[in-house]
Amino acid sequence: MTSDKQPLADLSLIVRRTVKGTQEAVFLAWTDASQIMKWWGPGEVFCPQCDVDLRPGGLYRIA
Repeated sequence: MTSDKQPLADLSLIVRRTVKGTQEAVFLAWTDASQIMKWWGPGEVFCPQCDVDLRPGGLYRIA
C-alpha cells in the first residue's frame, strides 16, 4: 500500500487582535505552553496538551 500523503508546504499563521496587556504578557500567553493551557478554549473546554518550540521548523501544537 502506498501513501498519498505529501509533505507539508511552508505554512504560516497570522493572528491580529488587540488585547489589553503588556507586550511581554501577550507574548507569553501565546508562546508559553503552561499559559496557553490556562486560556485555550471556551467555557468548560480545556487544553490537555500543548507543545511550543519557537525555533525555525519547531512544533506549535495545541490539543
